[in-house]
Amino acid sequence: MNNIITKNHCLYGQVRFILDSDDKYKPIAKDILPITGNNTNVNYGDNSLLERRELYNLIESSTNDLELFEDWLYINYDNINHIKNNISFKNEAEILANVTLDDFAEINIHPFSCNSMYDSVNNKFLRSNKYNAWWECFPTDSLKKFVDVDFNKPVFVWYYFKHLDSFDTENLLKPTSDKICDYFATTDTNFKHFKIDSDPVEHYSEGKIYVFICNVEKETRPF
Repeated sequence: MNNIITKNHCLYGQVRFILDSDDKYKPIAKDILPITGNNTNVNYGDNSLLERRELYNLIESSTNDLELFEDWLYINYDNINHIKNNISFKNEAEILANVTLDDFAEINIHPFSCNSMYDSVNNKFLRSNKYNAWWECFPTDSLKKFVDVDFNKPVFVWYYFKHLDSFDTENLLKPTSDKICDYFATTDTNFKHFKIDSDPVEHYSEGKIYVFICNVEKETRPF
């Protein structure tokens, strides 16, 4: 996992983001300056934070090739603040009324069926080679959208699978859920609510997984 989350800090690669007084995460200037070539006359303090306009000016005036870094930085700058401002849903109905596909992580891999997770070898069930290959190829970068989710509290997960008709949708849940739990170093104990949607594709290569994760308020139950 490439990022570390605490209450008021988050780390993306070598760039630290701090929660500012206006309730937005902003990067520390001294983490950015070595990458842009220290191209400024401003004497930033050890914990000085950069506004988005300052970021833009530093990147635009740099002689370094920062195209990839610029894309990476702005994506993370926007994502962590978007998630910060949108994770406090009360219940599933509120989520369904407000979340759009843009809020999902798009994972470019065909979902895997739990029917193929294990093989019987010498009277023992072992993870299948196909499952191991799928697990290793599973792209996790887009899951960074959900680094602010507290998996020690009730979680809502919305799965949207695009898959071949030959796959049963309900069989796609466990492999995907296991991979998500592995990425966030958690278990599905607090996955208290979830929703599954799906659409068919004609070719295996067109298969995708979309997932949305957020915290929800704990519901009162009679048991």
